Amino acid sequence: MNHILRSTVCLMLLSIITNAGMRLERSNVQLRVDTLAANLKEPIGLAIHPVTRDVVVAEKGAGQISILVNKKSYGIVYPPLSIGDVPNYAITIKRNRAFWNSESLKAPESICFDNDGALLVAEGGGGGRILKFADIEGEPNAADIITTPWESKYHGTSSIQSNPEGDIYTTAIKLDPDGLPFGNVLKRDKNNDWWLIDYGPFANFSNVLLSPDGEFAIIGERRSADIHWYDLNLKTPIAAIEGVNGLRHMTMLKDGTVLAALERKDKTWSIVEVDPGQLFLAEWIGGLSTVGALLGDDKKSAFYVSLPEEGKVLRIRLKEELPKANKLMALRKEFEKEKFFPPLEWPEFLKPFIERLNVVQPVNSRLDKMAETGRSKNREVLTLGEFAKNLPIIAGKLTAELIEDKSVKAEDPIKEVHFIMFAPDSDLRVKDNLVPSMGLFFVEHESGKTHTTQFMHDMMGVSLSEDSDWDEMPYALMTFPYADFIEQHMKTSNKKSFRIAYHGMGLGKDYFLEIHPEHPEKNIMQINNINKTTEVYGITPFKDAANGGGQALLIANIDLTKEGWYKIGPYPVANSVILEQTEPMNFKHGIKLHEFASDDIILEDSVAENFKKRKHRQDLDWPRKVVRQAAMAWGEEQF
Repeated sequence: MNHILRSTVCLMLLSIITNAGMRLERSNVQLRVDTLAANLKEPIGLAIHPVTRDVVVAEKGAGQISILVNKKSYGIVYPPLSIGDVPNYAITIKRNRAFWNSESLKAPESICFDNDGALLVAEGGGGGRILKFADIEGEPNAADIITTPWESKYHGTSSIQSNPEGDIYTTAIKLDPDGLPFGNVLKRDKNNDWWLIDYGPFANFSNVLLSPDGEFAIIGERRSADIHWYDLNLKTPIAAIEGVNGLRHMTMLKDGTVLAALERKDKTWSIVEVDPGQLFLAEWIGGLSTVGALLGDDKKSAFYVSLPEEGKVLRIRLKEELPKANKLMALRKEFEKEKFFPPLEWPEFLKPFIERLNVVQPVNSRLDKMAETGRSKNREVLTLGEFAKNLPIIAGKLTAELIEDKSVKAEDPIKEVHFIMFAPDSDLRVKDNLVPSMGLFFVEHESGKTHTTQFMHDMMGVSLSEDSDWDEMPYALMTFPYADFIEQHMKTSNKKSFRIAYHGMGLGKDYFLEIHPEHPEKNIMQINNINKTTEVYGITPFKDAANGGGQALLIANIDLTKEGWYKIGPYPVANSVILEQTEPMNFKHGIKLHEFASDDIILEDSVAENFKKRKHRQDLDWPRKVVRQAAMAWGEEQF
């Protein structure tokens, strides 16, 4: 069977067919296509056997799971099934023991193998079960039940995947004729706790797609026609693409290339490459009948396509070997650069200052952390990444050189600038915010004269010491000059710069620092004197250790996306729990559903307790202590 790339003439018509979605262009990838197996009964889900590397397929029409060997299929899981113990909490009137213990494999659609080699099967349609076959070699028909948070005859799992750690990821949709349909993306961890990753009214998620190392997930939503790339360590999307109209299924090749099956308006299907760095889709194969699933081979330059209407599974091999470079790692690095992730190690200019505060013991690696934990009983032992995750920071130690043609003549020019801001662009509150914002500033003139931050409470006779209780401190630690922070995004270059201001408030000079992380030659400091004259300086960071960023300028986690995952727990909960009436959950496709409801929505206490919105930063004591100690230490010694 020969499926070839569409001609240029067809591509010219494509923009009309796709309803002004992303432009589709012809790919130059050369492929070999052959039939791996035929005469199957509605093949849908695909997986690769972890030992033999043979393709395993869910035959929905036959109600069995088969393995494909030498272009022939052999049933490996089929009725009658022997179901293990069903937990009592899963038994309802409509989903009674007879339902759970059914010996039939009802419309199997999505399959995968977990880290122990067990086969996971999601039955299709509303109310299907998730079954785990722990030993398909010895007891192929013995299965255990995996319950999901929302168990009803209308709630069906549409896809299932497992990572090397044994976590399970699913997509599902609730098709309740008496209420709003909604889709969700869930994760079950090793402790059997479920987490809600994304959800949305009317949402219809494609299959959840995991990278072979389990560090990334790609999730598409059909109604919005968008795809998001998630970093699972950060629990946040790092890239996205929109306008993928007709999106249905996705898979990944071993280099991180993501392929999607698109349903065309002419009822044919295409396999296209989706890349968040491109403004178009590259069509690899066109003219297919309905596609049931895609499966990438993480060891070979190949992927597989199931065609349920034709009863076939196709094997598509690339004529050229895929490159070793991983596209997902490139996405992560770009995201980390954009969000100003901290360097691997503490910068040398900052580390001694943090140590002097006697609150945190800075370490550069997990091994160092293990070694220091026992010796630093009164300190939090933290890497820079751990520190900045809870207390975002921007700090610098820079030389200053007067730009004479832009400045008034300075009798005693500034030669050095130090500054640090904790939790920039946040209000400083004692009892409201868990992490206060504070900016500290210091300049040294050529004569040796210095000017440093003072505190309004000091000027008003309110003392600040190590013994000061946090709740007894002034409501706001107002600094003088008053610190302000502005993040600027330049649309033309898609780069960011930062403006740090220290306002004299009419009582002293105003200092304005403009920092360009990617173009340090543009860094300037402007000083507005009380007599309305202006001094402008070029400011250059001191050199620092390479692993600490290479320069005495640190911008860490000041723009990190908030986490948006919510812990549900191991047991089913009421479906109406998502109709939350407080803040909207931080999901890509979620909104306040109660706005659509005609009646007030009341949650049971036991249900609502599980869904209290998590705070972005944990209620930790050490960030408060760092701010307090820094305020005291800064006047005596800076960087």
